[in-house]
Amino acid sequence: MADGRVRNRKRAEQGRDYSGMKFGTITPSDIDGFMDFGGRLFVFIELKLVGAPFERGQKWAYERLVDACERVGIPSIVIVARHTTPDDQLIPAASCVVSEFRIGGRWREPKDPSITLRAMVDLFVAYEAIPWSCDEPPVHQGPLDFDAYDVENEPILRLVRRS
Repeated sequence: MADGRVRNRKRAEQGRDYSGMKFGTITPSDIDGFMDFGGRLFVFIELKLVGAPFERGQKWAYERLVDACERVGIPSIVIVARHTTPDDQLIPAASCVVSEFRIGGRWREPKDPSITLRAMVDLFVAYEAIPWSCDEPPVHQGPLDFDAYDVENEPILRLVRRS
């Protein structure tokens, strides 16, 4: 059973040489995390050091991937979360702070600048009513639109279902 930890840290730290995989300006990119809730919901995760750029090519790749999933009816989100973890330590992904996310064909910034990756995933999964085990069908489905509030004491995100 998967527990979310790196199984082989030495292999995870092993570099990759993609120098023979360049096609014009196109080169391979990686995905830091991916969660598949039984083919009913996809969560893509990109972790970045605070201050590190989210390169244009990688951003485009995530845009196209998430938008394509949504076009075929699979609710999907990519979440970019930031950390300050030293490079000799494991990054505690759940507590990384979300800097931006893409859903519904748009990049957005959370109104709460302290929302964690875990909290954002919890919101998305809860909204789609996907059981953690995915042994049961979702309660409801449909297009998703995140609409942020500016008012204090309101939810970080108001989740609005478009008809």
